Amino acid sequence: MEDQKSRPRDDCLPLSKIRTIMKSSPDIELVSQESLPIVCRATEMFIQHFITQAYVHSKNKKAIEYADIAVAVENEENLSFLADILPRKRLAGECVDLTKKKAATTPTKAEPAPQR
Repeated sequence: MEDQKSRPRDDCLPLSKIRTIMKSSPDIELVSQESLPIVCRATEMFIQHFITQAYVHSKNKKAIEYADIAVAVENEENLSFLADILPRKRLAGECVDLTKKKAATTPTKAEPAPQR
């Protein structure tokens, strides 16, 4: 029987893609061969946690939709760093209402009178 350590994992993300993503950061100059499986596993664990939280917030337990992911990001403090890239979808009317409320609560500076 084949040893588990020598057998490649089927559920592992492609290491070449992980390396490419890591090298795309200007802060990373060199990616060591030993770090790749660790970063790969950490990424898999993050994705699993992320999708589990989305499933918890899902109304339809058969499929996870964008709205479920956005609600998870909105409600889970440890996922809040994703709020800018995964915002909750809003209708245009909701955005207009939010903008009006924000404008009403934000104090405006008095504009100088036009000079004649």
